[in-house]
Amino acid sequence: MKQYYEPLRHTADLAVRIYGKTLEDLFINAAKTIFDITAQPNAAAFASPPILFNIDSNDHEELLVNWLNEILFYFYTEKIICTSFKVTNLTKKHLEIKTETKKITAQSNFIKTEIKSVTFHNVEIEKEHLGGYKVDLILDI
Repeated sequence: MKQYYEPLRHTADLAVRIYGKTLEDLFINAAKTIFDITAQPNAAAFASPPILFNIDSNDHEELLVNWLNEILFYFYTEKIICTSFKVTNLTKKHLEIKTETKKITAQSNFIKTEIKSVTFHNVEIEKEHLGGYKVDLILDI
């Protein structure tokens, strides 16, 4: 099975290439990548209510970056880890995605690598010639 992301070389920040069989998978795998990089796997957490995200943007690339920055915001401000994802609507300009979540306890050291933001630098979602999608993202750390 192919991994859903791989690290790439970058001079200052962190770069990753993310894969998905469908656009929906690409968006989900991008979110999983963010949590793989930022959250300690053993952070103490308990179940919390699901969150329904609605993101509007000009195109798929902007939707993706805005979605990832939104979940980073919840991670840092609310101490929320999204544990599963279901895309309920994805168009060129709108994303609706439901996430199951866990809330991290205050005592827990929950940050593995701090990502300040996902950048728009050279973001281009590409359809692979054998099927599926990929995108390279630069993460400001």
